Amino acid sequence: MATIGFTAKLELNDGSSNAYAVVDETTMITLPAQDVTTVETTYLGLTTPCKTFTPGLTDSGTLSFECNYTEATYSRLQAVRGKLKHTTIIPPSGTDVNWKVTAPDEDAGGAGTALTFIMNGILTKLDLSIEVEAVMKIKGEVKISGAITVA
Repeated sequence: MATIGFTAKLELNDGSSNAYAVVDETTMITLPAQDVTTVETTYLGLTTPCKTFTPGLTDSGTLSFECNYTEATYSRLQAVRGKLKHTTIIPPSGTDVNWKVTAPDEDAGGAGTALTFIMNGILTKLDLSIEVEAVMKIKGEVKISGAITVA
């Protein structure tokens, strides 16, 4: 059965506590497209003229989102922009900045289990759009660092 995004949510744990807080008024979430690189393993002694490959490292991709503008949300996102961990020293140390996406419960009755995606990532892009006759929007992109946990 098809499912719409109603009840889905994006949450942020900025590393200052162990609590996640909802990114208010989120209107769109695009989960990361994960890619696996390939490493060529071709060598001179092969008996066929075909290249060979082995899997390489996984790139966990980029999470993108859009939400209606509120000053509190924009300020909170601005505070974590460019951070992988709670502190700003190089190399980063402290508690991770984590993001959580909860998908809708597909039967909307609570009998199903909603999927939860938890990931560590860097807010690399933060846009604010202002139009004459449109709701102000915040758009962001989070580069995922490491693996995504799905529960």
